[in-house]
Amino acid sequence: MPPRLVGSTISFLRYGLVDAVRRLAEHFDAVEINFENLHRAQVDYASALIHYRAALQEALRAGVEPLVVHAPYEEYFLPYLGQGLRRLVDEALLIVDLAASYGARYVVFHPLSGQRVGHGRVVRLNELLFTAVADHARGYGVTVAVENTVRSRPWNRIESLVSVIRGSGSPNLKLCLDVGHAVVNGYDPAEALRSAAGVVGVLHIHDNRGSSDDHLPPGA
Repeated sequence: MPPRLVGSTISFLRYGLVDAVRRLAEHFDAVEINFENLHRAQVDYASALIHYRAALQEALRAGVEPLVVHAPYEEYFLPYLGQGLRRLVDEALLIVDLAASYGARYVVFHPLSGQRVGHGRVVRLNELLFTAVADHARGYGVTVAVENTVRSRPWNRIESLVSVIRGSGSPNLKLCLDVGHAVVNGYDPAEALRSAAGVVGVLHIHDNRGSSDDHLPPGA
C-alpha cells in the first residue's frame, strides 16, 4: 500500500470521537480513530468499544476511510492480564475484529511496560501478545503496529521494539514510529526512520520542544 496522509482524531481533543471524525472528514479522505479522545473525556473502559463503533460508523457515513484505529492504552488491558495471557490476547482481538469489520487496515497498540508487568518478563510477554494478535489480524489483511513510547521502558528505545518485531517472524507486525516520542528520547526523526527501515507500518508525525510530548502541529 502506498503512503497515505491520515488525520487523527487527536487533532480535535476537545471533542468526542464521533465529532472529531466529523471534523476531520472536512479535510482528509482517511482518518485515525485515536483512544486519546476517550482518555481525555474520561470515558469508562467498559463502554470504550461502543464509542469506537460509533466513530467507525461516522467515518463511513461521512465518506472517509477509517484507515487506522489506535487501541486503548496499557491500563485498559492490564486487568485482563491478571486472568492469563490468553484472556489478554482475546481482549486485544476484540479491538482488531471491530476495526477490521469497518475496513480499518492498521491497528496501533502501546506495548506493555516493564514497570507494570515486570522487567524480567516484559520482552517475552510483548512478543507473545503481539505475535498472536498479528497472526489473527493477518486473516483480515490488517497490520498490527506497536508504538514506541515516551517514557515507558524498554519501549522508549526504538531498537527494543524493532528487535521484537523482526524476531516475531510475523509479516504484518510492524512499528508505529511516533517521531514526537522519538525526539523526547534523543532521536533524530530521520535517523530513527532509517534505523527502523522495513518494519515501519504507521508514522505519527507531530512536533514538540524536545522535553515533553507536546503534540504540536508539524512545523510548529
